[in-house]
Amino acid sequence: MSTVLLILVVAAACACAVYVYFRVTRPGGPAANVREAARGEKAMTTVAPSSDQLRAAVKVDPKSSGRSKAAEAAEKKEVATEADERPHLIDDTEEEEEKTDPGLGDPSAHSLPPAEDPASTKTAAASVKQREAAPADDPTDPTRHLPSPEPLQPAVERVVFDTDAEREEPDADPLFYAYATATSAIGARRKQNDDSYLLLKEAAVFAVADGMGAGRSGAIASQLATKTLTLAFETSSFEAAAHEDLPSEASELARAMQMANAVVRAASRKNPELDGMATTLCAARFVARQQRLYVGYVGDSRCYRLRDDILSQMTVDHTWADRGVAGPESSSLSRVVGGEVMVPIDMVFAMPKIGDTYLLVTDGLTKVLADEMIGAVLRHEESPEEAASRLLFFVKSRGGRDDATAIVIRLLPPWDRTIPPPPTT
Repeated sequence: MSTVLLILVVAAACACAVYVYFRVTRPGGPAANVREAARGEKAMTTVAPSSDQLRAAVKVDPKSSGRSKAAEAAEKKEVATEADERPHLIDDTEEEEEKTDPGLGDPSAHSLPPAEDPASTKTAAASVKQREAAPADDPTDPTRHLPSPEPLQPAVERVVFDTDAEREEPDADPLFYAYATATSAIGARRKQNDDSYLLLKEAAVFAVADGMGAGRSGAIASQLATKTLTLAFETSSFEAAAHEDLPSEASELARAMQMANAVVRAASRKNPELDGMATTLCAARFVARQQRLYVGYVGDSRCYRLRDDILSQMTVDHTWADRGVAGPESSSLSRVVGGEVMVPIDMVFAMPKIGDTYLLVTDGLTKVLADEMIGAVLRHEESPEEAASRLLFFVKSRGGRDDATAIVIRLLPPWDRTIPPPPTT
């Protein structure tokens, strides 16, 4: 009996061992599959990196992304291209310092220095020495572009402002003295003053110029124009032949203005940075011995006269509106100094009188102040200095955006050269 029980126990143990092998221990069995699944799930839970870790891994080790070096190089090139295409911020301070070139003077001073008056004893040889001493790299030196390769006699259109002003008179004792003063101010929206002016008091030649162009080229253009006039009258050197149908003083003024045109144009063509620059020019020459005034002008810089408390505009703006063109472009200039090989010049003939007040001015003033305001200032201010300062004060107070320049000239008796009257000795 005990033997039988022993055999049954052994048989049961063997059956259990077989069951455990096939159901639990044997690879591929159900229990093994469950264990493998459990181990796989645990591995996914503890080893899989987060998205941040993946991004960090890509930055640290590009090879982990499976990309080739060529792809990475293309991506870097694309990023660099995008960076180049983004708009860059400009440092206004650096730009202003670049435009404020010492060779042009200091435009931040809001006033340009007048040209030096020629001494009566100065000769052409002395002027040549002075020009030779000028800095070789001065872009406003007209001698770098003179003499012109082909001097041209400019076409001149007469504008008779006073009756009998065309009639030539013999020289006599001076009938008046032209007392002049000037002031210039930078516009509210400008970083440099593109205006220039000229005061040749002994020669009684005065001029204003309003330059235009990119960067500093506008200031260079206007200064080249006024300096060329200075050179011509100081040395009595006027290119091209004299006009046969004009008084000699008017012809010299016209030829000096054509010289300025040639100089500005030559400088513009030689230097790519100055390409396209130009300027307006309004110049007045008083001839006291003949009681004559000649005003040559190109562009929209103007000349006014106050006589018997009546203000008159002596010039007409050279704009496309003056030629009958309407629309947005009508206010654009139709004629400038430096634009063409030869510039036509309008020449005003007038007969000045003692007590007259004349005003040469750029459009930075006339676009802000009406003629009524200009006339009121010239009538009520006692001295030319006060009148010029008052005009620019009103321009600034009204937010004038453009540069403004004014030359105020008052005709006095030939023995009276000061305002107020000279002190007694």
